[in-house]
Amino acid sequence: MTVGVFDQSDLKVTGVTVTSPPQAVVGTPFNVSATTVIHNNGPYGPANSDLTVTLALPPDCSTLDPNPRVVPGLLIPVSVPTPVNVSWSVTCTSQSLHGFSATSTAVVNEFHLEDPQPGNNSGSSATAATAVFAQSDLKVTGATVSSPAQGIVGTPFSVGASATVHNNGPFGPANATVSIGLSLPPDCTTADPNPQVAANVSLP
Repeated sequence: MTVGVFDQSDLKVTGVTVTSPPQAVVGTPFNVSATTVIHNNGPYGPANSDLTVTLALPPDCSTLDPNPRVVPGLLIPVSVPTPVNVSWSVTCTSQSLHGFSATSTAVVNEFHLEDPQPGNNSGSSATAATAVFAQSDLKVTGATVSSPAQGIVGTPFSVGASATVHNNGPFGPANATVSIGLSLPPDCTTADPNPQVAANVSLP
């Protein structure tokens, strides 16, 4: 009669940390990384194990990298915290504050080795935040001022100004605030706001 004799390694995920940049640009890839700390409570070690890390993505974000990521053949010694790093190249299509988190699971992968407590093999991270911005290159292409040819001392007259603004993109229409300041001779004043501000100007 043949009897299978097993040893045991109690693998435990003690922490998962996700790191992402504070800012990113719409349509431009950026890196999101996850660090998983695995502890082998023993008694057998080092234990051959596989780690699976799944990155939770916002709906408008995607990655061409494998997700979940699988890291095979990790040798986890007894009572030595072992960090394992993985990363993804992520691209988002909408501007807003985006949150990223990850879940990691470690399992033994060795002949006649078992984990007596599989319930502690997984862990999840807190959310890392990245502000994803769209970009609009606004450009003032012209400004004109109109005033009467003559005026009378002490008598108000109107001076008009206009500005032409162009949005070079790539994002549009862009909501903008346009400010026009009038330069006055030393002996001239105005009771109107100066500069004049036009808010919520939509620039395609």
